[in-house]
Amino acid sequence: MGVPVKVDELQRFLEEKLGRDVSLARFSHVADKNVFRMVDAQGLTFVKVKARAYNRCTADFLSVADQPFLPKVRFLFDYGERSVLGLDWQKGQIVRPEAMSVAQCADLTRAYNRLLADLRKVKDTCLPPPDVDAWYGTLAAFAKSHPWTRPLLKGLLAIPADERRYDPATATVVVSDFHCENYAFTGDTVTAIFDFDRLRLGSPVEDLAYAIIRRYRKRRLSGAQRRNVRERFLQMVAESPWPKKEWRRAINICRLDTASKWFRGRTRPIGLLAAFNAWRRDRPLAELVKLIA
Repeated sequence: MGVPVKVDELQRFLEEKLGRDVSLARFSHVADKNVFRMVDAQGLTFVKVKARAYNRCTADFLSVADQPFLPKVRFLFDYGERSVLGLDWQKGQIVRPEAMSVAQCADLTRAYNRLLADLRKVKDTCLPPPDVDAWYGTLAAFAKSHPWTRPLLKGLLAIPADERRYDPATATVVVSDFHCENYAFTGDTVTAIFDFDRLRLGSPVEDLAYAIIRRYRKRRLSGAQRRNVRERFLQMVAESPWPKKEWRRAINICRLDTASKWFRGRTRPIGLLAAFNAWRRDRPLAELVKLIA
């Protein structure tokens, strides 16, 4: 996410670049502190400060996309070692999977299928394909050097090779960060999809699965909320043209990515804690894999 920029300095920079007065406010409800709401004579603008490669990736994709729920680029300026991207403000309400209706889930799938047509126009990607074997290797190496963590990691290490490996033969460009804070609804219709700075090669099922399962890992969901997330996930699987094996592979890729992050650079004193956290976060996803076995 980078070091938070100062609002007043960024506002002066944009006023100088745009040649008009602007009002800038930081979004307080998102983890990324370099996301802003800008108001000027032209209306509302969504502003992001990120590494140049990431913002360029978003701008390049939106320049070839033409779906009505995608924003238009208003400006892209270099800002020190980073850049500032301004996008059209899109109307809509964020709906998390635990509150999502059957109709909203169905329209999300339809919207993503339309989005795929634009994603396939992209010739180059900003990031390489996911190195799933490296993630698996990280876990295996840690379990070997820290034997007391093996009982916690055995479920992840038991994932079959053919249900965890990225398949280049079926690759297309995917969003790779397609979660509920990056799309919005008006009623039952998707009216906004944003954040395309992590495009990479992969399977479309990875995006659709992540749109739902990211919330399923949350511990604070009630029983009813967890059931609704599970039902929306099974609905998406049933309505999609992809076989269940593709869905299992997509979830397993997410499992290994999430779990391996706990071990990168870890040392012995916190090895058991890292293994416990990986196991705790993995349990709900392992449950979903069994549902579509």
